[in-house]
Amino acid sequence: MSLKFQKNIVNVKSWIPHVDRKNAVKLDLNENYAMLDSYCLKKLIKFDNFTISCYPEYGKLVALISKYTKQKTDNIIITNGAEQAIELVLALFFSKKNRIVIPSPVFFRYDSVLSLLGAKVKHVFYNKEKNGFSFPISETLKALESSDGVILCNPNNPLGSPIDNNDILKILKKSKELNIPCIIDEAYFEFYGKTSVKLINKFSNLIIIRTFSKMFGLAGLRLGYVIANRDIIKQLVKIRSPRSVNHFAVKAGETVLQDIKYFKNRLKDVLKIKKDLIIFLKAKGFKVYNTSTNFILINHDKSSDLLKKLKEKNILVNNISDYPFSNSILRDVIRMTLPSANDFIFLKRFFNHYKK
Repeated sequence: MSLKFQKNIVNVKSWIPHVDRKNAVKLDLNENYAMLDSYCLKKLIKFDNFTISCYPEYGKLVALISKYTKQKTDNIIITNGAEQAIELVLALFFSKKNRIVIPSPVFFRYDSVLSLLGAKVKHVFYNKEKNGFSFPISETLKALESSDGVILCNPNNPLGSPIDNNDILKILKKSKELNIPCIIDEAYFEFYGKTSVKLINKFSNLIIIRTFSKMFGLAGLRLGYVIANRDIIKQLVKIRSPRSVNHFAVKAGETVLQDIKYFKNRLKDVLKIKKDLIIFLKAKGFKVYNTSTNFILINHDKSSDLLKKLKEKNILVNNISDYPFSNSILRDVIRMTLPSANDFIFLKRFFNHYKK
């Protein structure tokens, strides 16, 4: 006789880990793999016995995040990547009785976690425009009236589109009136240059999720954080495992936040490559959607052929044609992380020889 599993867990699709990516041109997972040059790596590998043998201490890192975000320390909790932040925040607010509004498509982990919790999701869909995607503000506001919360991704993943500040304010005001949480994922905010963090004090229902994976290039160490009202943070501390963020990640977070000027200069280099890449691909006749993130989107009617040819050259990109809850707006769309300077040269060589 087999054991009975929870139905809501059985129905969730398993995530298959990626393998054999180290020596490839890694443009598939939105990592900022070229951010850490030898200057920064020398700092990151300086650790002592305390880092390895003792349980992590979070005070210094939280203080540095406080300085970086201009928020009080009791408005911040660090997590094992933004994915743990997502799990904690959704578990705090939602269960089987709840209905959550999500402008979609969105980072897949939100739907997965809500399914695990048994909650219901109301998807309202982005619209495809000539040069990108527009946010469904009217549909979102209407759906809020019969919901228990809303989740926004700004800028959006997988679309790369930002949400207008006025639309965010409308949603925050409406959700506050309804006394429901408004969760904003700001994983890519450094590339966008705008944030809703200043609204934390005005809207006690606002929760912001961030990561060190994108701007700071620490995806492999799994480090994220949540900014919210202090009462929300107190509850999140209760459900986060006391030592879930490891000491290597903590020390790395401290190191990068003490050298912000370096990373801001490196970000300029990344954005320069982005601009040059878009110009290059458009000159080659490709339809490219600009984004406010560290990736771009290529719409190509022969996307399967392009994917095959890229893979043959060990260039990894992401086919998002069938992205969950995308309502067909991503058909024949490829998502490509911004390459390093050297990989950009390799990429140009590929496209110079590719026959459309």
